[in-house]
Amino acid sequence: MIRHIRWVVHACLVFMIIPCSILFVLYIPNYHIDKFKLSRKDWFHEQTSTAAIFNSTRNLKKKSSYMDYARFGLYKNVERMASLTHKTRFNQRSNGSLLSFPKLNSGHRDVSLQESSINDRKFESGHIKTVVVKTGNGTDRSRGHGHGQRHASDDVARLDRKRPNYCPLWPQELVGRLSEDSFHASPLASRTREAVDSGGQYRPGGCVPREKVAVIIPYRDREQNLKVQLHHLHSVLQRQNLQYGIYVVEMAYPTPFNRGLLANVGFLVASDVIPYTCYVIHDVDLLVMDDRNLYRCGRVPRHLLAHSTKYGKLPYVAYFGGVVALKERHLRAVNGFSNLYFGWGGEDDDLLTRIFQVNLHISRPKPLIGGFYALQHQKDSGNPVNQKRDILLKSAKERMFKDGISSVQYTLLALEKRPLFTWVYIAVNETDIPKKFQEYFQR
Repeated sequence: MIRHIRWVVHACLVFMIIPCSILFVLYIPNYHIDKFKLSRKDWFHEQTSTAAIFNSTRNLKKKSSYMDYARFGLYKNVERMASLTHKTRFNQRSNGSLLSFPKLNSGHRDVSLQESSINDRKFESGHIKTVVVKTGNGTDRSRGHGHGQRHASDDVARLDRKRPNYCPLWPQELVGRLSEDSFHASPLASRTREAVDSGGQYRPGGCVPREKVAVIIPYRDREQNLKVQLHHLHSVLQRQNLQYGIYVVEMAYPTPFNRGLLANVGFLVASDVIPYTCYVIHDVDLLVMDDRNLYRCGRVPRHLLAHSTKYGKLPYVAYFGGVVALKERHLRAVNGFSNLYFGWGGEDDDLLTRIFQVNLHISRPKPLIGGFYALQHQKDSGNPVNQKRDILLKSAKERMFKDGISSVQYTLLALEKRPLFTWVYIAVNETDIPKKFQEYFQR
């Protein structure tokens, strides 16, 4: 009887040890390795991202997926990381370790760390690394090493003259969830309008912007929606302390609407004006409902839309339409949008296929933050459903380096700087563009 009990106990231990060992090998090392790949700036840039869409469902079984889930789980600790007090500071000279300062003896209650203002700053080799603590009786306690035991305040003054006054990562002007009154036609505040330069360009006056954003709006025959969108966007983007420019790209009749081609033209025109760091492709009928949904780019392409009043939840998991934000290197890597989708639908799915093809994934904010209000409009007769989109999607991987930014063809009819936006008016010949890609239409 005792022998049987021992066998049962040994079997249970074996079946417990094997799963635990597998989890330790796969999950724990990846978590700690990947934890230090994200800088604190990247955490803030993707401030509300909690999920990512990967190339396909089979990637969830791969090792990299565990690393991605661990990475996005770290966003919950952003506030805690940002609220480190002056008693514990990150020491950049100690290989990423946390430097804790010793407590003073009782009776010394007035404590000021002159080192606290030099947090997250880089010192040149050979400079002093000294912590100066001023106690209540007026004496200074310092410890450290360096050449000549120079005072840390000298380095602070020197660095302050060189370091730009960057805008805060989380601007204080943000109000959060916006009222429904802001989603309807209302006059733009005079202060907001006066701050906008000709061509819809804006730059914060009190600080150096962390992001230069080009908002590209593919447009046709929705004048009322455009008016509401411009008033809304200028108010929100100024509160986010961004340097931005708004570009409205319109296609002349009788060519059917081509959102992807217009986005490519907008990117080429905007990149010649200012070296933007982020490009937002924005539908004219979608208004952001929360200004905490920052119009910034991250390490990977961002889908700013996580919920809308038109669809509720996203139509499908791999949906990548509406409002997307990509860096220039992202657009160059995938060769931008396809130019072949004349009519409604298909170009956003084609872009997502290209993103996955170059081993990138996408991020989204939480639905509470990433909500958009859909403006009502009449159906556009010049934007029929694209009957060939399913055929084109099958060849998206093969065409991506032939069909896109590198092959866009258009005639520039007008380029005007208007008070609230830059108007780009182009003409496209629908029959000329597909000639090089006839083989993909016949499959």
